[in-house]
Amino acid sequence: MDAVKTLLVATLIMFCSSLAAQNSFQKLYSNGQDAARRGLHAKALSYYLRAEQSAKKNYEKNRVYQALADCYKSTSDYIHAIDYYTKLLSVYNAENRKKVLLNLSDLWLLTGQYQKVIDSLKPMADAPDETVRLNNLAAAYTRLGRLDEALEFFDLVLKNPLSLSYKIALQNKGYVLWQMHKLSQADSLLSLAVSLFPNTDPNRYVCLANLAKVQADNGDYDNAIKNIESALQWLKVNLGEKHFDYLVALRKKAEILRDAGRTGDAIRYFKSFFYKEREYVSENFAYMTENERLNFWHSQKPLVDQCFALENADPEFLFDVAVFSKSVLTQANINFAAAVSKDDNLQKLYDKIVETKTLARTASPTDRPELLSESEALEKQLTERFPDFKHFVADLLTDGKDVKKALKTDHEFAVEFVYYRKGGAMHYAAVVMSKNASAKFVPLCSQSQIEGFVLANGVTAVDAIKSGSSADIRALYTDTILSSLIWDGILASTPQNSTLYFVPDGIFYNFGIENINFQRPDIRIIRLSSSRVLCKPRKRSDNNTALIIGGLDYNDASFAKLHDTPTDRSGSKMLGMLYSDVEWKPLPNTITETDTVSHILKHAGYKTVSISRGGGTEDFVKSFLPGCRLALLSTHGYSCGYRDIVNDYNLADSFTQDSTMLLSGIVLSGANVALRSDSSGAHIEDGYITALEISSMNLSQIDLIMLSACQTGLGQVSLDGSAGLPRGLKKAGANSVVVSLWEVNDFSTRIFSTCFFEYLCQGKSKYDALRMAQNKVKYYDGEVRLQVSEFSQTRMANVTTEKTFRIKNMINPYFWAPFIIIDGID
Repeated sequence: MDAVKTLLVATLIMFCSSLAAQNSFQKLYSNGQDAARRGLHAKALSYYLRAEQSAKKNYEKNRVYQALADCYKSTSDYIHAIDYYTKLLSVYNAENRKKVLLNLSDLWLLTGQYQKVIDSLKPMADAPDETVRLNNLAAAYTRLGRLDEALEFFDLVLKNPLSLSYKIALQNKGYVLWQMHKLSQADSLLSLAVSLFPNTDPNRYVCLANLAKVQADNGDYDNAIKNIESALQWLKVNLGEKHFDYLVALRKKAEILRDAGRTGDAIRYFKSFFYKEREYVSENFAYMTENERLNFWHSQKPLVDQCFALENADPEFLFDVAVFSKSVLTQANINFAAAVSKDDNLQKLYDKIVETKTLARTASPTDRPELLSESEALEKQLTERFPDFKHFVADLLTDGKDVKKALKTDHEFAVEFVYYRKGGAMHYAAVVMSKNASAKFVPLCSQSQIEGFVLANGVTAVDAIKSGSSADIRALYTDTILSSLIWDGILASTPQNSTLYFVPDGIFYNFGIENINFQRPDIRIIRLSSSRVLCKPRKRSDNNTALIIGGLDYNDASFAKLHDTPTDRSGSKMLGMLYSDVEWKPLPNTITETDTVSHILKHAGYKTVSISRGGGTEDFVKSFLPGCRLALLSTHGYSCGYRDIVNDYNLADSFTQDSTMLLSGIVLSGANVALRSDSSGAHIEDGYITALEISSMNLSQIDLIMLSACQTGLGQVSLDGSAGLPRGLKKAGANSVVVSLWEVNDFSTRIFSTCFFEYLCQGKSKYDALRMAQNKVKYYDGEVRLQVSEFSQTRMANVTTEKTFRIKNMINPYFWAPFIIIDGID
């Protein structure tokens, strides 16, 4: 009898536990659904992730996987959205898998995986929504530049006039014909699409604005201006002047007026567009996730950069555009959703603002003003209770007047390089701001003139940047004609012993133009992440902690921590997709470099922490680095290639994820293990810190960080500049950054690093320490012992031995010029 009672009690306990788990899942899931409906996606994610942990039954897992995928998609975190849609593929039946593939195809389009869309959707039979399949195939072919094939799929959609996608397909086909310069056909299709949209549908007026652009390109300026005016009038009344669609139409009117030769009117509308766009960003970025900001600006920067085609018309205005356009993402570096979560009252206030703004976007013209007024009142409360919000907005609104005021003397200049489309080609120019004179616009050259410039060894400038070989670097950095092409126009009226603070653009992010051969040794040229840096107060700190990392073991993951929830493994996933055979080799000589630097810093009074072998884990770096003042990370870095960004300018108004921040990173202990691990390692960090991961850290304590590794300064050139590690570090708040532009030489790097820190500890400025360390490398003459890995015939394996080398005459820029300093102004 006692045994029966025991069994009954145990069964009851199991039943109650199961019921409690079910109730826990349902409550968390319901809370997530409620938050998502209110537009509070960050809060919804926190509920869904906890619901995932408590899900026991397959139907619960399916529901929460779907919810997580949709929510990550809504916050523009497409990598995680793809992960969860992929999980659904493994549990659904064949019909439901087709639905998931359609959702995945949307995300593959947004992340640039166009061939995956074609491979998955082209052979699909009996699609749950055939028009989605055809439209996504057409979009993939459009993105690949295979426009004739894109048109074939649009035509298949257009065979069914009753399709819900018919009008959108008409508009999209018209857009493709426009890109193909088939203007009359584009005009006809867009005119038809406009006539089919109801008068109350915003799509009608977006389409009408596109039609106006086509008409302007065809020289029909009267109809173009009439139609863009009609679009603007309706959008202003029904959506409001702060709505995104209104801003886009405003910019299109400016372009039409410019093309019609009405320069004065064009300037007026470009200014109206730009300052409203800047206001839109300052009012909305605090309520966006990092990915949402990144992807929004990826679509907007080429549109803002249209202003530069005005050239000499208004240089002061163009300097404002340049300052904002090239630094909006690095300046918008506060994660407000995370910051307010520490205070319940702030969290409620923040959530209420997000909810109010979400409602305002879809409200009727009569209800919208009240909602906007309410959100403004709430933001005033947020500003009073959270001063960082005020500073965040002020940073975004910093402009040329502020930069002019920050310049100390008539011998200081701020130079914003700009990269823009005009007359069917991309061009480079510079806008120069001085203390007591008006800004100047300096045209430089076309993209083809500089990137296609043929060096003395027969290699083009862009190919030399890509290769990074000793011979190519020598040819690139010693060519005086190329140097003149870039610098002569800027330096023509620059007085002796001046300082130029420059912000690069385009190819100059991956090209150390401050190190090339030009005949003005009196000029100090300092690279900045943004001219706004000049306006910020200099950091002062009593912190004396320095982190020194080198000699890591990329096969040792024994120090990695097991986390309760899945970790961000986007670095290893991205590399695994791109390369099948990544194997990071040890860097034995980095131990000597880091030991020497550690000794220098300790002698100067720094509290130095040196890490090597398996101890340099991602967990350790993420937890310890934010508390440091100085850091030297001597390890592998990577950047997955240089990309021409002209195609992004051609596909304006398009929301495609800027994934370039995932393509650069730092390699840490155990990274080789991560690339070989399966899903069982999902709760362990992968040993890769991507630029995107770095950007979400708080590194505001760091005065200087040096990445003594290969290609840490490179990155695919995105629409907001090089999207590599420098941008990630600057977004995280690091003050000054030293990075490399090509695969560095072991010994010259050791000399450069040790001398750089030695000069710093002697009280030299960062810029002077860099230049003096470069000169030390140039004229070094002596012997050195290096670790060398060689194949041993007797052991039939690679054996590391120490050898003595005579080093002399490293005058080739390959040895001394790979390192650049960003924001080294103190």
